[in-house]
Amino acid sequence: MPKVLGELRRGAEEAGRDPGSLEVVVRLHVAITDSLAEGRAAMRLAFGPYLAAAGYNRFFRYIGYEREMQALGEAFASGDRAGVGAAMNDAICDAVGVTGPLAHVRSRLAAYAATGVDVIAVNPIAQDLDVQRATFAGLADALTAG
Repeated sequence: MPKVLGELRRGAEEAGRDPGSLEVVVRLHVAITDSLAEGRAAMRLAFGPYLAAAGYNRFFRYIGYEREMQALGEAFASGDRAGVGAAMNDAICDAVGVTGPLAHVRSRLAAYAATGVDVIAVNPIAQDLDVQRATFAGLADALTAG
């Protein structure tokens, strides 16, 4: 987040705008799971192929995951689904989404807010509507505080 926010602020200044006048909105993929490992596994399964796509792959290279994105792209191109997941280390999983037990997720959302994010849009990673509702219910006060 710091690198992206720095670029946003620099761009605003170059355009003659006050960086403090910008509203910073981030959409976060969220999966509340029993363990961090379970959540990261869900991120690998759901988002590995996305990170092979040129735009996403370039962005993750830009934020510091050059070697991992090279391996992920090669695995995807050869049809190696397991290799795609293996290329997504824990740090990449954590950059893609916010997962784990509820207390951990709430802590991560607070950390995002502390970096200067004004609005957090939660995208629950769940097909089941009840799980989606439970995600929003478990985070409601964390999302409206401040």
